[in-house]
Amino acid sequence: MTAIDDVTTGSGDVSLDARTGRLAVLARLGEKVAEAASRDELCRTVTEGVRALLACDGAALVLGQGADRETVATGRASGPPGADAFSLTVTLGAAGESGGELIATDSRPFSPEQDWLLRAVASQVVVALKWADLAERLARENPARQVFESLACANGRLARHRARQAHFDLDMPHRVLTAGPVRSDDRPWDVVRELLEHRMGLDVPGSVFDRSSRGLRALVPWAAGSDVASKLDAIGCELAVCLGYSEVATGADTGRTSIVQSEDTAKIAAVLRPDGGALGYEDLGVYKFLVHVPADKKPDDRLTQVLDRVEHYDNRRESSLVATLEIYLRHGSSPGATARALALHPNTIRQRLARIQAIGRFQLATEDPLELELAINLRRLHHMTRC
Repeated sequence: MTAIDDVTTGSGDVSLDARTGRLAVLARLGEKVAEAASRDELCRTVTEGVRALLACDGAALVLGQGADRETVATGRASGPPGADAFSLTVTLGAAGESGGELIATDSRPFSPEQDWLLRAVASQVVVALKWADLAERLARENPARQVFESLACANGRLARHRARQAHFDLDMPHRVLTAGPVRSDDRPWDVVRELLEHRMGLDVPGSVFDRSSRGLRALVPWAAGSDVASKLDAIGCELAVCLGYSEVATGADTGRTSIVQSEDTAKIAAVLRPDGGALGYEDLGVYKFLVHVPADKKPDDRLTQVLDRVEHYDNRRESSLVATLEIYLRHGSSPGATARALALHPNTIRQRLARIQAIGRFQLATEDPLELELAINLRRLHHMTRC
């Protein structure tokens, strides 16, 4: 039995239906208080909710003590001021401390049930105010970082709250983006990051950024049919920055997955777009399955040795046999298609393939093309991550 089970109004016992209805209103009010995006919204929600919950004429929220005492929100029904003859006041805070008062006024006396309900709201307000103070302080420091931390912890409700403080709506289509410098870039990252934020602010308005010493993360609005992808690729190429972004998400429940996708894509973008550019997770193809394979878990050590020999030859002779082999496999093991892709004569491609087989000590005709392509892709990815 709860405290409210013993509460009666002045006119007799409260019916079960009425009690259940008021508890439902109290629960909805608690949800609205917890979801308020700002301190001002919280205070307005409380006074309006108290009037609805208690069916009273007026409500006020007073914060602070002494000279700092301030009425931060009021709400009242239409009627002449001063018509309220009765008031009900609950102190905000534990015994011996006061953070303010929650006050209800009406032209009729208040019942014990209404007193219990107001105290229940006051308890919610104390917690919500402390949370609002903390959230506003954190938001002033780095609003986007708080959003990312909440998404990483799979706390969707908190992520939505913090995103609203950062003026971003997670319930609209968006992507998570991770950015970093190209390998050969010796510019100070702080300078590059400021340029990137400025350009994205102009070309992709509404993005919010979380900054770090060697990277940058962002929440990017992504409306259907928009040209954000091409804009990001142009920015990456122009600024020599590697950008990787997740699949489109709506809501906060997939936030952790989106963060991982963007980080993986950024790593692979550094491999496939070494001079800068942008890639989406859906563009990765086989790379999305390779990015988490440890360097010591290669698909075939024999193929690794084959590629080691060919790459060693490339390094000594400044040739591009490994790249030729990769393009050959990508074009269905067709010398003609490879020749067209490289703007070379087919006989030149055949000569290169013969040299590759001789140096690598293997036969293309007896190898599985998919295994060989996987080995090349995984090798390139590991080279990049080591750098």
